[in-house]
Amino acid sequence: MAEKYIIIPGTQQKIYEGTVVVLFRLPNLKWILHNGYYNYGGKRRRGWYFSSIPADSAMPVFQEDLVNLRIVDEPGPCPPYPPFPPGPVPPVPPVPPVPIPMPFTPADKKQLDAAMLTFEDIEARDRFSGDWLINGKIVRVNNSDGEGNPEYYSWNSKTSSWDEASLGYRYMTRHEITQAIADDIVAITWADEYGALVLTNNGGTAVEPVQLKGVAHDPVFTQENLTLRIPIYGKEDFKMTIPRDTYIRAIRFDPEYHFLEPEPHVGPAIVVTVSNGDEEYEIAGDATDFYNIYEGAETPTTEVIIETDTSKIKCNVKISSIVDNPLKVDNEGMWVDLSGVVAKQPMDAGMLLVSDGNGQFTYGGNGIGIDTSTAISDLMHPEKFVVTANLIVDAIDAALGAFDILIEEKIEGIERRIADIEERIDFGSGEDGEILMTSGDSIKRTGYKVGGDTLSPDSDNTVPTEKAVVDALAWIQF
Repeated sequence: MAEKYIIIPGTQQKIYEGTVVVLFRLPNLKWILHNGYYNYGGKRRRGWYFSSIPADSAMPVFQEDLVNLRIVDEPGPCPPYPPFPPGPVPPVPPVPPVPIPMPFTPADKKQLDAAMLTFEDIEARDRFSGDWLINGKIVRVNNSDGEGNPEYYSWNSKTSSWDEASLGYRYMTRHEITQAIADDIVAITWADEYGALVLTNNGGTAVEPVQLKGVAHDPVFTQENLTLRIPIYGKEDFKMTIPRDTYIRAIRFDPEYHFLEPEPHVGPAIVVTVSNGDEEYEIAGDATDFYNIYEGAETPTTEVIIETDTSKIKCNVKISSIVDNPLKVDNEGMWVDLSGVVAKQPMDAGMLLVSDGNGQFTYGGNGIGIDTSTAISDLMHPEKFVVTANLIVDAIDAALGAFDILIEEKIEGIERRIADIEERIDFGSGEDGEILMTSGDSIKRTGYKVGGDTLSPDSDNTVPTEKAVVDALAWIQF
């Protein structure tokens, strides 16, 4: 049987079935060339197709991919196939035209590298790690702690590790939200032992409970003495004793029962219809103490409303109308508006805040304050301070004033020294070339000049040189 291959368009190069290639538009994947039946786009097809490694997903062979592919590995020689038995050749079903893919450009790769990915667990995320990831790459891990809780991480290219992702300065962590709204949100629980709604704020501080006085609960019927007891929160228990040899036919609650004793009146009652075999009669117990006598209460943060017509208890949480309150409420519940919120930091007044790079603010340096009144020369604070422009101008003016005074003192000193020198030098008038001589602390003219190479008997104001004197004593003839 002939080997199956495809010829690359525009060339004579053959690509055989089983060849491993890399496509230009998908440079990070390897594909195996096959011929036969495959599934693509929800349909069963037949022809040449690529199978990805290792996902084994099928994709038709497009002409554009053949022109720009790179061969990674070619298959070895195939063993000969046995001849097929004679018979009719099954017809090849028509193959519908497939769409021509768009080219995968470097811009597409850059966008794909920047996209957020999702992994099932931490192990899958770590297998994806590598220095080729861009700094800040965001991934979601569906099961980050083994209990199905999701978490977001960002790639730190400096440490080659995953950090918990920060979703920007407009979002706060669970801990920061808890701190910000600890005094505003309350949890409402039911204290059955004394019949009250217990309000607790998110910081764990209990608020004054709302006791539902007059609410009946947990009725008890004692067969031995035929006694019905109904406990009532904040009131004495309701008790009714039924005479013996009497049978209860029915028990009902009547909000408008007509009492005859001890005096005629209308009010709520628990009515028991009894029969002794010969007659039926009613025994009524006054239920005024626990019927519709409780009402809602109000605290600075909550309001409890009792709806008597529906017997429902509702609780409204109060939202302060203070300007820029981040706590909001709508039909879906309470939420915190984090737009423009700056997380509070415990710091002294007047300190400068700078961005910490994670959407929050912190001290500038180790704590930099602002000084607007102290002279720069008097700043001896152990902390660092930034001075305002007026203090800098005053310091410059003071320094320039001190410099002017120093220059003036230097000039006066120089002038005094020059005058002193001029007083000590008295050249007077005389001829050029005269010899000067020190006398005490002054310099004056001597009236003598330096003589020539020979002694001159006619000169009485010339100082001879050593050479002239030596020559004269040696009787040198001239």
